Amino acid sequence: MNWVYKNNRYYPFDEGDTYYTVENQQIVESVWDSVSEEIYDECGDKYKYFHTYRSAYSFWLMKEYDKNK
Repeated sequence: MNWVYKNNRYYPFDEGDTYYTVENQQIVESVWDSVSEEIYDECGDKYKYFHTYRSAYSFWLMKEYDKNK
């Protein structure tokens, strides 16, 4: 992962990058922007961020599997 340094902070994406999160058992596709940076600053540890849909889907599958054990 290439971190982006901006405003004395490191971010996992640069403006305009597509990224994915898993929220409420759904995979959400977003585009990184200033609002994403605000959310990351406030609750960065709350979400896992993924560069690809496939990575987000694999994470979602593992969570579903663990939940249904």
